Amino acid sequence: MKRWAKNKLKKENYKMTKTRKKVVEYITEKCNMFSAPKLISKLDGLDRVSIYRTLDVLEELDVIHSTINKDGEQMYELHQPDQHHHHAICDGCDKQKCIDCPVDKDKFPDLKDIHHSLYFSFTCKNCI
Repeated sequence: MKRWAKNKLKKENYKMTKTRKKVVEYITEKCNMFSAPKLISKLDGLDRVSIYRTLDVLEELDVIHSTINKDGEQMYELHQPDQHHHHAICDGCDKQKCIDCPVDKDKFPDLKDIHHSLYFSFTCKNCI
């Protein structure tokens, strides 16, 4: 997966800076949604502004999509063209689960680059 994201940057003539490399490595290792502040805290030592700029570039290149969580916070998720999915988040502990997408894009042959985001919440067995 890392290769796909890195190739997308290279194809669009973006240099693979230290920040871009670290951000791509972090986001491609997990299926979870993440916020910019969480990413910044996990990538301690990298310039905050460079991380935000990298997120903007990755969103522009369709490597990540932004969405809003239940608290209204902007979140990001990796856009996996061959594995589109959604996330369910526990209301108690924020545990995340990936859920396959129920939308069959083949039913919309006249539409290109369909983007959508669904938010599911649940209460996990540990929080009941």
